[in-house]
Amino acid sequence: MSALEEEARFASAVEQHRDALYRVCCAYVRDESDRQDIYQEVLIHLWKSLDGFRGESNLGTWMYRVAVNTCLGWLRHEKRRCRLLERAREEQPAAVPVMGTGSETNPDEAVQRLYACVARLAPVDRLLVSLYLEEMPSAEIGAVLGISEGNVRVKLHRIKNQLREMMEKENYEPR
Repeated sequence: MSALEEEARFASAVEQHRDALYRVCCAYVRDESDRQDIYQEVLIHLWKSLDGFRGESNLGTWMYRVAVNTCLGWLRHEKRRCRLLERAREEQPAAVPVMGTGSETNPDEAVQRLYACVARLAPVDRLLVSLYLEEMPSAEIGAVLGISEGNVRVKLHRIKNQLREMMEKENYEPR
């Protein structure tokens, strides 16, 4: 394969999965500047390892896996570099705005509150929710996360319950 063909193949694959790859970064990193940096790292890792793609899985699944591994490596590096800062950040979870009940409830506010609750989840759980919302099949989510399809379904069930409890603690009555 010529260099131009390889570059075109890479550009096409990135274009097809660009938004989902960025959302993987968002699941792990809160700061916008850091998200941009880690997204660039993901693209670099994808480019460097494209020759290593053996075709044993879907290209999109492989790209998600590279993104997850890159994000996890970045998190490990950040934890070593800023251990004290990270602890302080984890001890202060994102505030969930209190929402009124009854007819004055705005659906946009409910979505924002849900996103705030999702932001309080562990990074892997946020990623799982993100992939689920991308309508990725459980088997592919399992391949990306390195867990079984059954484990994906169990984790999703537990995460949904956890989110429901978070929402209820904030005096929100889901309909």
